[in-house]
Amino acid sequence: MGAIDRTHTRIYRRQGENERQRFPFGSPTADHHKTFLYARPNVHHMLKLVDSGVPGLDSALGGGFYRPSTVLVSGDEGVGKTTIVLQSLVFGVRNHERGLYVMPLRETMNVSLSYLERMGFFDKAIMDRGDFTIIELSDVINNPEVDLVEMLVETVKKGEFERVALDDVGQFAAVLGPDYGRFLITLTAALMKQNCMVYLIAADPDPALLSLCDGILRLALAERRTIQIVKMRGNRHTTTPIAMELSEMGIMVLPDSRE
Repeated sequence: MGAIDRTHTRIYRRQGENERQRFPFGSPTADHHKTFLYARPNVHHMLKLVDSGVPGLDSALGGGFYRPSTVLVSGDEGVGKTTIVLQSLVFGVRNHERGLYVMPLRETMNVSLSYLERMGFFDKAIMDRGDFTIIELSDVINNPEVDLVEMLVETVKKGEFERVALDDVGQFAAVLGPDYGRFLITLTAALMKQNCMVYLIAADPDPALLSLCDGILRLALAERRTIQIVKMRGNRHTTTPIAMELSEMGIMVLPDSRE
């Protein structure tokens, strides 16, 4: 994967008091009296706390996800990464937040769509209405005449999408090669400028990718399935792995269970 390096700067405002603070790694205490503003390249939005849509996860997160932000969902194959992101996107649609799911290859899109149609939380009507869209980029991803970032941002604007997922980051890296790092940095910044909640899915992310993300969820499967909130900027959250269950209805996190 290409090298990624970006500094995160946050402006913290509370009760009329302005203070610029830098949080390159840590996360401040979250409460509902706080308003956070992001200051990134071309990004300046008030943060809104939104539900993840995954039962039990929001309490572990300290309230949910902030939008705009970028969250990495990582873990080995088969642990539920795609499920948890699709579940969150579909929930967003029910909460009047349109969802866009982006994949680099047609083959993986067909597999994911077939899988999604078997899940109990999915209703194909949301695709028929245009509230949830899956696109694949195999025809354009290596076309030098196509600006992928510009194309995806225009798709987001036209569709008024508020939750956007890229699956799988490793596939984007394999296809784009040395252009991958610049693509990911530019795209996430552009999507956050559009006030989007961005999900990145990766089995084995490049360590440099971790600094790009505001939140990191790590899923694992040993004796039982677990989810760990490695970081979530803006939230006070647990970092202990938590048990979760995966069924045809999706993922349920068991916040009272600590591994």
